Amino acid sequence: MRRLALLLVVALVGACGTNMSRAQIRAAAGLSSASSAKSAGAAESAAGGDSAATSGADQLSDSTAGATGQSVGAAPTAGTATPTATKRATASNCPAPCAPLVIGSVGTWSGLPGQNVVGGLDALRAWVAATNAKGGLAGHQIKLEVADDGSDPSRHRALVQEFVEQRGVVAFVYNAAVFSGFASVDYLQQKRVPVVGGAGTDPWYTTSSMFFTQVIAGDVAIEATSASYARSAKAMGMKRAGLVTCSDGVQVCQDTARKAPGYLQKYGMELAYNGQASLATPDFTSNCLAARNAGVELLYLALDGNSYQRFGRSCASIGYHPKFGIAQPVMLDEVATDPNMQGSPGVSYTFPFFLNTTPAIADFQRTMAQWAPRTKLTGSAILGWSAAKLLEVAATHLSAQPKSSDILEGLWALNGNDLGGLTAPLKFNREKPTVPPVCYWQVVVTAQQFRSPDGGTRHCEGG
Repeated sequence: MRRLALLLVVALVGACGTNMSRAQIRAAAGLSSASSAKSAGAAESAAGGDSAATSGADQLSDSTAGATGQSVGAAPTAGTATPTATKRATASNCPAPCAPLVIGSVGTWSGLPGQNVVGGLDALRAWVAATNAKGGLAGHQIKLEVADDGSDPSRHRALVQEFVEQRGVVAFVYNAAVFSGFASVDYLQQKRVPVVGGAGTDPWYTTSSMFFTQVIAGDVAIEATSASYARSAKAMGMKRAGLVTCSDGVQVCQDTARKAPGYLQKYGMELAYNGQASLATPDFTSNCLAARNAGVELLYLALDGNSYQRFGRSCASIGYHPKFGIAQPVMLDEVATDPNMQGSPGVSYTFPFFLNTTPAIADFQRTMAQWAPRTKLTGSAILGWSAAKLLEVAATHLSAQPKSSDILEGLWALNGNDLGGLTAPLKFNREKPTVPPVCYWQVVVTAQQFRSPDGGTRHCEGG
């Protein structure tokens, strides 16, 4: 796949009060006022800044001015300590000088994979802006470094190392990189730098002790997806399922092809068709014909959002109208409004983003409206938001110069926190990988909208 341009963005704001200039709002939202370049899918500011794809040479400045007009550089390298680092900081008492908390997010924000995850980056930026405007996290302003790895594993590894060793990143948040993220796992394990929250697909979140997922991931995500689709199919009187996974060498697709058949059978579905297709396939008629001839009623697709729409059109062209299982990362407006997706079930890894029945989800929607008003609320947006909220509860006790160990200790101290109902209860094993519970929320596409068939009930298999 062609390498895509590197984009580096830093958000650092020292805002106080409510009267903020356009430049200050842009800085708080992680948008540099010193450059006209913008990230693909970057969080929109309350001032209404546009976002556009970045050309090869475009790069945002490494430090942005806060509301005071002062420019702040990068913090020291992760894991290093200043003489004041042994003194702990709280939200009400951060010893001066109170260094920023430097976090990073390296993912695939552009191209085919990017459309499924970039909403989460927008939400992370909105959280950074809102948190900084309220005084920061545990008394520290947050500085966010962002880069697009272009689906390139080597680039992903190099960016992660640069962020840690040159830009002072002490934790990564929402590294959504299904094609490339595996390349940095060993490095992060060696350096003991945590990755907080993910997009719900990357399997290394359940096999590395430095990766902390706020939602289902790896094989658990495949099982929960299968269980949710089976539960929905039973309610609709369906039993025969089909499975189509991408053939592009992506680990999550390979794992789904290997694991989903057994899980579907475990939860009462009959797998009548098992096929593959490339994410770049312009037409899926051959898969549709095979599924139709096998009597498939519900199709489980391990593909991107655009492929869902092409798949629906291909099947409709031969008069075949199955239901499609819709996973949270592809819960996009264009999928909900697609006539071929109506009546299809979905699986959400978090509390459904479209409901407004809890304080936690209301906070998400309110913050997005203020700090990212042009960003659509999607399944990926709430994934990025919940990753940020996991960092928030883990970083309540920071040293004057925040360290990776501060975040690790905060994560290991959690004991059943579900982020206000956004996730299943979270508890992480100290120095060991953690496999999350098989929990999910059901969704259905009705009247061109995502809806909850049971009022946002969380389902957990096995207890």
